[in-house]
Amino acid sequence: MTLLSLLQTLLPNASGTGTDKGLVSILRPEQSMCTWHLETLDPEPVQNVAIPLSYSESDPIPGGCNLEFDVDIDPNIYLEYNFFETTIKFAPANLGYARGADPPSCDVKTGLDSRWRLQYDVYQYFLPENDLSEEVLLRHLQRMAEVPQVRANAVKVVTLTADDKTSVSFSSLRGQGVIYNVIVRDPLLNTSTAYVPTHTYACSFEAEEGNCSSLGEYVDFNFRLIVTAFAGSIGGIFLVAAWWRFGVLTLCMLCVGLVLGFLVASVAFFTPLGNLKIFRVDAVFWVTFSCIAIFIPVVFMGCLRILNILSCGFIGSYSVVLAVNSYLYTSLSYIALNILRRALHVDFRRAFMNVPFQTNGKTLNPRTK
Repeated sequence: MTLLSLLQTLLPNASGTGTDKGLVSILRPEQSMCTWHLETLDPEPVQNVAIPLSYSESDPIPGGCNLEFDVDIDPNIYLEYNFFETTIKFAPANLGYARGADPPSCDVKTGLDSRWRLQYDVYQYFLPENDLSEEVLLRHLQRMAEVPQVRANAVKVVTLTADDKTSVSFSSLRGQGVIYNVIVRDPLLNTSTAYVPTHTYACSFEAEEGNCSSLGEYVDFNFRLIVTAFAGSIGGIFLVAAWWRFGVLTLCMLCVGLVLGFLVASVAFFTPLGNLKIFRVDAVFWVTFSCIAIFIPVVFMGCLRILNILSCGFIGSYSVVLAVNSYLYTSLSYIALNILRRALHVDFRRAFMNVPFQTNGKTLNPRTK
């Protein structure tokens, strides 16, 4: 835990405590030097990286219209996560102004000569998989500090206007390091400024059970795997028994086809299609998902052999992916997991479902180059 302050005497509106913290110093006309105070609250040594950035009077001031957080001008991004989603929040920016001048009013005017013309680009950057070291984190955080670096290294997820809430949600990726940053742009002056980047692994390093360091240990998870395999075997036995007893092959293949349809629909929404704004409406999402899932068995019901071959190939392959994910992280597991999250958590509909496609995913998908 690190404490950062503009003054030697700590004041709530001029200091910040935690990780991924930054402050804004408004320089006076005669000022040529700026002093900050840094202190660690932990008894053990803590690694820190300080990146000072200077901006001109035409550049927007990140967090300059802060009304929610403690610091007067707050350029920080605040992050919260749970099993389902990760949410970032930040204070609105203000227009830049010259040294010694009064800052522009935040909410008096809403025209092009006010802060309401500013736009916010939200960026997401994935750290290397299965690497939780501080050295890697600090090195990659430096790539997300300045505007040119952010645009070159990260992926722009969404652009917000002053009319939108300064809050964006993402799918939580437990054990996968992710860095977020926001670039505020002034389209009239063609200038931009970056907020302070923030990161998460969607897990805790301090928890006694299920912490980030124990992601590779799935001893307790084996019981659930056994129960799942047993339940699936019982269901398969009953399905085969029904076919053997009543001789109705179509009904059995319909069940198999629906499973294949579910997987195909899940893959469809695993693509950028799933991030379209229209699918944030539950009715639109579930009707579209159901139509895709039902369409597959309906199309192949006239040729049950092809349906059986496709179902065995695709469902069997993805079952291997899920089995590997139980012991080794792979982003392909989120094909089905994102759908379950959408069904179980009502707020997950607002989350962007981006995932990294790194070494393990490419290994399980040999066609990837």
